[in-house]
Amino acid sequence: MTVASTTTTASSSSTQVRTYAFRNEDHTLGNVLRYALMQHVDVEGAGYNIPHPSEEVMNVWVQSKNNVSPDDCMEQALENIQDMCDHVSATYADALRRFKEKNPKAPAFTAQPQVASVAETSGSSAKNMKTMKTEKPAKAK
Repeated sequence: MTVASTTTTASSSSTQVRTYAFRNEDHTLGNVLRYALMQHVDVEGAGYNIPHPSEEVMNVWVQSKNNVSPDDCMEQALENIQDMCDHVSATYADALRRFKEKNPKAPAFTAQPQVASVAETSGSSAKNMKTMKTEKPAKAK
């Protein structure tokens, strides 16, 4: 997946707006990312759209405040999502282990949760954002 971004400075000098275009992503990541961004104390607004169902692009915009970079807010949101995924994976593994201990005759579970890191699945870690090829985000139709 490729991530591109454009920056716009809003009317206030302490507010910045940035739009990121995520390739090959959809509402699954969009909703989670928007939620994580809105939890950040320095995010004034965040949202996403998918310009057209036939295009494999999702645009995410972030409006930060208090002279904090939208990139910093995005990095923190992605780290928080990774922490949530790690917690869910560990909680599931622990519950499965306890279930197996209490039910030794239960059928064996062959499927194990495979939770990849956000950076592995999306290539959008903030550390890599600065080195990514910049593309113009798709416009909503």
